[in-house]
Amino acid sequence: MNAILKLINEIRINNRKMKLSVLASSLVFYLILAIIPFFELLEYILNKFGIIEETISNVKVFDEKWTTIYFIIYFCYVSSKLLHMLHQISDLMYYNIKERPHLKLRILSFIYLIVILIITVTMIVSLTYFSYISNRFNIPIRFIISFLQFIFPLTWIIFLFIFLYKKIVPIPIKWQETLGIASITGFIIYTVLRLYQIIVFGYMLNRYKTVYGSYASLISLLVWLYLSCYIFLSGMVFLFMKKVKNKV
Repeated sequence: MNAILKLINEIRINNRKMKLSVLASSLVFYLILAIIPFFELLEYILNKFGIIEETISNVKVFDEKWTTIYFIIYFCYVSSKLLHMLHQISDLMYYNIKERPHLKLRILSFIYLIVILIITVTMIVSLTYFSYISNRFNIPIRFIISFLQFIFPLTWIIFLFIFLYKKIVPIPIKWQETLGIASITGFIIYTVLRLYQIIVFGYMLNRYKTVYGSYASLISLLVWLYLSCYIFLSGMVFLFMKKVKNKV
């Protein structure tokens, strides 16, 4: 127990030294810019599969095709900036490293984005479809589908963090260390997401509406994004701490 408390205190001190609250806030900014076009593209795909009937593009002044093209271009640009921001934050954490080429990082960020986007959209569409057809099956099959809806997002978050930690951190990190930190941070963020969904959106949103009005859902989303970014960056800090200790 003392070792755990000591570790938490070390992480807290290092988080404060590296101004992690500021770095997490800057990351949230690009996430917010990327969320709107991401959901537009997701709704467009779900509409093509016939799962939903209306998309954001249907209520726009512009033609649906041109609106979707605009969102694709905008999402690619903002998301590549988002991943590039992660590279810059990582470079701030890990000192005594060579400066990485800006153009190369932007190109790699775009490639990473395409890979992440394809897998994420495929997973979300699959889970949405499973949820849509689950009522057609008996109870054992429903239980299996519910379990898959739980384990798939958690597994994807962990593998996403492994990918980001390995590609973004500018120094070589062992796979065992990366897997351990990615599993811990991924599980914490997924747990926070589920608890936030149950507690805030299930019970407390009406109370928030008395304070924030129509912005209650947006404020709740911003808080969750900030917590998620802070936890994710804390994993990078922990990797940094282990690397420093190994060198000593």
